Amino acid sequence: TDNSIFSIFSFMQRHLDEISFEIEKDKPIKLIQDASSDQESGKTGLPGKAFSKTGASSVISRTAKSLVGFNPVPVQLLEKNCEYVCRWYNSTMQNSSLTSFPTDVINQNGQHIFDLVTYLSGKRPPGQASKTALAANSQNVKDYIKVLVQ
Repeated sequence: TDNSIFSIFSFMQRHLDEISFEIEKDKPIKLIQDASSDQESGKTGLPGKAFSKTGASSVISRTAKSLVGFNPVPVQLLEKNCEYVCRWYNSTMQNSSLTSFPTDVINQNGQHIFDLVTYLSGKRPPGQASKTALAANSQNVKDYIKVLVQ
């Protein structure tokens, strides 16, 4: 991994209270995870006090973290990120608009993603049919239906 902000952004959002940044002039920004957070999250390999010798939990109420192995992302944070994606997309892609992410992407069958890839790379994404191919395919489907119905 490249450990850039793009690749660790979701980690940073979930663990803002467990990380800090080290910023030095003319050097890359370093992300530093607090040593105490490893022990609290159970990542050190030390057995937790809530487990018996058989490995079963003695705690009646289990947290979401113990069930899935990580802290779930709060809904408020997801909504904020979806809003941020919409603002970024609309400022980057001025020929199309995104009002509700991911709903608009789903309703448009991913067209926003294809447009974004085309804009950023300058090339058309592979596997995308041309309009003439789609029209020919539509005619083929009509012909197949006629054959099946007869």
